[in-house]
Amino acid sequence: MFILDEDLDLDLPGHYGVDDFPLMLQDKKFTADGSFDGDPLTGTFGILGDHILVDGTYSPT
Repeated sequence: MFILDEDLDLDLPGHYGVDDFPLMLQDKKFTADGSFDGDPLTGTFGILGDHILVDGTYSPT
């Protein structure tokens, strides 16, 4: 989780603790057909994928 505390002109809610919204960032690895590649429960450091998901969405806007 990240807390962005910056004076940016992004038209986002700005009352700390009142109208915050969390963003979950994950790295995932997919096969050519779009399914998950590998078992997420194996490996020392997890999946170490090459695609970034934000709140479970690829390439969000």
